[in-house]
Amino acid sequence: MQRMEDVPMPDPMAMEVDGFPSAALEEGWPASLRPPLPSTATALAELTKAQAALAFRELTSAAQWSAELCVALPDVADDALLAVPLDAYAGIGSGRLYSSVVLAKAHFGMREYGRAAHVLQHVRDLHRHPAALF
Repeated sequence: MQRMEDVPMPDPMAMEVDGFPSAALEEGWPASLRPPLPSTATALAELTKAQAALAFRELTSAAQWSAELCVALPDVADDALLAVPLDAYAGIGSGRLYSSVVLAKAHFGMREYGRAAHVLQHVRDLHRHPAALF
């Protein structure tokens, strides 16, 4: 039986992330060696899909984290959300409103009721959106 000390550990400086050396992710490296960042719309679409998948699997803490990141992103055109299946949220036309409702539901699922209420405070005509009733 091998002991933990005998198992060779990979060199983190030699590891690659998406074809780039992992050390290139640090700030001291030139920008040409760093991987490009995705656009805000791409990040929002991927986070929204991840949040829906995590919520479906009832991974509430991870779903809450991804919902918080969605709300923290700067505003983008609402067209970025059209690729995401929004069956339960059909009446919501705004990306910012969708992100707020999903974040409030994530807080509610984690039993953080005060945070859920705080997220929905700025939403006007909340009663017109059935997805926000939970």
